[in-house]
Amino acid sequence: QSLEMLRTLQAEKKPWFLTLLTVGTHHPYIVPNSYGSGTFATAVAYLDEAFARFLQRIREMAVLDNTLVLITSDESVGISGYRGWKQAGAGKGIDDLTKKLSDNWGFLIAMLPTGEQMRIDADFMQADLALSILDYLGLATRAGEFAGRSVFRSYDTKRPIVFANVYKHLLAALDSSERLSICPEDFTSCSTYSLPDGRLFSPNRTRRETDPKGVEFLKAMVARSKQVKDRPRTLPLLADPMVPISSPSGMQVIFGGQYLSVPAGTRIDVDLEVEVLGQSGSVSLGHMLKSGGKNYHFRKGIPPLQPGDQLIIRYSFTPTEPLQYLESLATARKLSSGEVSLHFKTARLTLVPPPAGSAKHAPGLKVRELQIRHPEPNAAPVPHTLNGRGPPS
Repeated sequence: QSLEMLRTLQAEKKPWFLTLLTVGTHHPYIVPNSYGSGTFATAVAYLDEAFARFLQRIREMAVLDNTLVLITSDESVGISGYRGWKQAGAGKGIDDLTKKLSDNWGFLIAMLPTGEQMRIDADFMQADLALSILDYLGLATRAGEFAGRSVFRSYDTKRPIVFANVYKHLLAALDSSERLSICPEDFTSCSTYSLPDGRLFSPNRTRRETDPKGVEFLKAMVARSKQVKDRPRTLPLLADPMVPISSPSGMQVIFGGQYLSVPAGTRIDVDLEVEVLGQSGSVSLGHMLKSGGKNYHFRKGIPPLQPGDQLIIRYSFTPTEPLQYLESLATARKLSSGEVSLHFKTARLTLVPPPAGSAKHAPGLKVRELQIRHPEPNAAPVPHTLNGRGPPS
């Protein structure tokens, strides 16, 4: 699919920018049947072969003749991060902190049309990528709010490197004085280490008294990365509005996994409008807004839907405390035989920052619209009261 898109972009004879992500190396490790069972090891082997073929194809298409290609990773499984590696003895004799730090470090390869080759051992961050692309195109003066350094320049001085692992709730900063500060997300127990030879993974790393300046710097960087703009942000909850419902063997996740950080006082608007398509059958649809083990809306109680039914859910929720890992989750279950699909006419979540000044959004839950429309001609919409309208469960 990406090759077809590249052919179209190349034919238009205009500048273009494209980001490609791999999902197969994330659970549940999707690989062709010929690779056997889906494990991390087979997913990596398949990715390696598929990416080699992809590079060969774009080379044959002459894409590499006039295109900057950046290859990197968004995370790392670290040392001995998976069972197969542990069984093979990987990571033996390596301390736990080194294993933890290795979860955050990967590589960056820049393939230049002009063909230069060199190795750079300086540390760079994901945040440097945008600025690097602008710098390569001669547009660094128009970088605006982008921060960082360009991988296409050399620097005489060191600068702080900030990294995090949200899955392991770890935040860290490596400052220009070769000190490493590590904190959990709530900053309850931070640690500081000195790196005598300047190497993050050095066996000479020594724990020191916690450095307040390093912790404050890390807090400032976290606050900057979580800063909410003054304008609302809308997130589509589905890439494809048409969702076939599988056999009635279990629950099917329609969307979820946004895992948003939401400051207190931010209004969360959820808008869902879905129609059931098909000739026969019925489907049970569930929806909830949840964070930190609490369900804030509509855990259960939506009546079964038949072909032709339209479900409309529109509500707003304003938390009085910050929310972490906020998720808008929809699930479905087929209740009878027959081909049934869901057509989402609207599926979005909008974060509306608090108004300027002393004004505030009304806290708690407000249902703006909630009804099921049946397909009979001239029939009035039939409202349904759904469970979960009280305080968080």
